[in-house]
Amino acid sequence: MKLYLQNIIDDISFEALPITWQGFDFEQFSKDKTLFDFQQDALKNALRGL
Repeated sequence: MKLYLQNIIDDISFEALPITWQGFDFEQFSKDKTLFDFQQDALKNALRGL
């Protein structure tokens, strides 16, 4: 199975996104919860896909 969107997202550096898009705290989900590494990566991939 070919993963076209994944290949496109992999070519986009997170650091190349606008600075306002990089300002999110991906680790702290809420006051009482934190996200796992794979969940943080999923959010970063979603931003790069936009």
